[in-house]
Order: sequence, then structure tokens, then C-alpha cells
Amino acid sequence: MSADNATDPHRRIAQLRAELRQLEAAEKRRMMRANETRRRILIGAAIMHKINAGEWPRDRLLTMLDSYLTRDRDRALFDLPPMSKTATKPATKPATAKPAPQVPAAASSGAALERPAWADGSDLMHGETEADYILRKHIEGPPQGWK
Repeated sequence: MSADNATDPHRRIAQLRAELRQLEAAEKRRMMRANETRRRILIGAAIMHKINAGEWPRDRLLTMLDSYLTRDRDRALFDLPPMSKTATKPATKPATAKPAPQVPAAASSGAALERPAWADGSDLMHGETEADYILRKHIEGPPQGWK
């Protein structure tokens, strides 16, 4: 007695199990994307809170975003110039720009700078070298309230 493949209950059970595995995998991927989106939103909210509380300078955020954001529509959200324009035009300082901070004497003389004790590397920018990070920390100085 030969069972038709289309009506074989064992075959149908195997097909349903395969569909269930696919649905479970799709749900797992959806949850992973949702969790990643939630993490990004929470990180952004934490940074925005620090900026609004005056604990993190807004220009520091914009500098970080300027080096990280590549899509023009993302850059426009933060009033950053489009990448196509930044690649062809030299950067111009806005009229309200603060005067450039003084570079530490050790940096201008070629002597090696050491990472300050208060600089933990948590704000290292995308693509920034350790030497550039150390120089930036010497220029920016310690965070507000650091003793």
C-alpha cells in the first residue's frame, strides 16, 4: 500500500516543522533588530540628556557626528553640511566660532603627550588614532566637574 506524498501525514508534519523553524528564525531576527533599535534610541536619549544638562558639550557631539555620519539626509538632521559639499569645499568657520584653543606646548614641540588620567577612551571617535585622541583630550581639557 503506497501513500500519496501530498497526503502522507509524516511528510506534512515535516513540512509544518520546517515552516515553524523558518517562522521562529524570522521572529528571532525581528526581535534582534527591535532590540538594536531600542539600544540606539536609549543611547541617543542618554547623550541628549547629558547635553541638555550641560554635562556634555553640544559641539563635541556635532564633531563626533560630523566624522561619523555619511548620508546627507542624516547629516541634515543635525544641520551638518552634505558630504558632497564637505569633500569639495574647505570648511569655513561660522561667525560665532570660538577661538581655536591653544595646543599644548608638548604637542607643538614634538614631545610625546600622555593620556590624561581623566580620559578613559569612552569618547574615542570613529577612525580617531590614539595619538589624535590624546591631543584632543589635552586641547579640550577635563570634563566639567572632574577633580
